[in-house]
Amino acid sequence: MKKVLIIFWYLILANNINNVHGQEIISSDSLLKLFQVMKPFEVFEKVQFTWFDFRTCYNDTSLKPYLMKWMDRHEYFEFVLDKEKRTIANRPDLIKDEILYMLNKQGRRKALDTILTTPALYSQYRDSAISVYVNRYIENYKGEHKVPDRAIIIHSYLAYPESYTIIKQWWKESGLKNENNEYFLPFLRIGDPDARRIFDEKIRQCVKDNGESSNMVKINSALNGLSNSYSVIKLIELLSVDIHYEKFSEGDSGMPVNSFFEVL
Repeated sequence: MKKVLIIFWYLILANNINNVHGQEIISSDSLLKLFQVMKPFEVFEKVQFTWFDFRTCYNDTSLKPYLMKWMDRHEYFEFVLDKEKRTIANRPDLIKDEILYMLNKQGRRKALDTILTTPALYSQYRDSAISVYVNRYIENYKGEHKVPDRAIIIHSYLAYPESYTIIKQWWKESGLKNENNEYFLPFLRIGDPDARRIFDEKIRQCVKDNGESSNMVKINSALNGLSNSYSVIKLIELLSVDIHYEKFSEGDSGMPVNSFFEVL
């Protein structure tokens, strides 16, 4: 009976994910208003840990182009680059380091004190230092930054076809097509067949050997992170696993794995 109740609870979670997370929910209208007055990643930094009304966001065609910017690596690079420009412009210590870097290349290190104490010279070298710093930053990152993990998570819940295509491309580019891939959980949540085959095999093996060779905590963490109907199916399969955790301390009595899953 207890297992039936727990499974029922998971079904509620999968079908009503917004309420389960117990967070303030931001509407599609509120998001759109923010996007109309702020840059895409300024909005992201403001709302990234707010929960979304994903269904209305998905269906709001006027909002979609803005949300897709969060999956644009070039857009994110420009956002970070602007921050870097502001950072060095307001950091005399960094500017000094850059001036010293330029002087060292010219074999003129001893000129540093004169430049720092002569306003006209300092202004000239300050501009050059900022330019050198910014150009080096651009060269190092080639105009592209990986978007924040949270942006990928949000898009795995939104599940736009375009989001799926982008995550799949990044999955392929990473060359690590297993559960250790940084895109695995979002890919799994969005319903990719390859990711599901990998996770299905992991669950199958876990059930087959009664959890003896599996990281149950890691599996459970993935299931809780997914919070969808697929995770409920996998949870039901895992309820047949019947082993005890080893004691971590003298006061730890150990707990059956299936009970561990039940009480979460």
